[in-house]
Amino acid sequence: MLNELSKLKNINWEKVDVTLVDERFVDESSNRSNAKMIKENLLINEVKEASFFPLFLGANSLNEQAIEQMSHQQKYIKKPFDIVALGMGLDGHTASFFPNVKNLHQALNSTRLVMAIKASDGEERITLTFPYLISAKNIYLHIEGKKNNKY
Repeated sequence: MLNELSKLKNINWEKVDVTLVDERFVDESSNRSNAKMIKENLLINEVKEASFFPLFLGANSLNEQAIEQMSHQQKYIKKPFDIVALGMGLDGHTASFFPNVKNLHQALNSTRLVMAIKASDGEERITLTFPYLISAKNIYLHIEGKKNNKY
């Protein structure tokens, strides 16, 4: 899907900002990085002219300072978002809104743009909060039928 989108010519990609809904707290060199997936599959061909704003900025730990730095960068992106594309995990989560995690209520109701959250398996993640996602002009949910081990 992303590869096909990267070939669209009828969009002025220089005026498009791309960011992530959520990200694992891993460097872009990791195969688990959503930023790596976006760079390899979307920010190619025509879309290479778009501006990309990753969530993970190379901090050593997912602390308040790291979250503020990520929030500051995201302020440059026009809101409300024109389009939000959400993927659904095998356990039914979207964004990093995992059932039964400590700060799920905060992620769903926060006035903050970005926050840290731990997945059900304890993996640290960064997510845009629900109020910013739900305010998007268009929201799409991508669901795959088979387990995909690539990301």
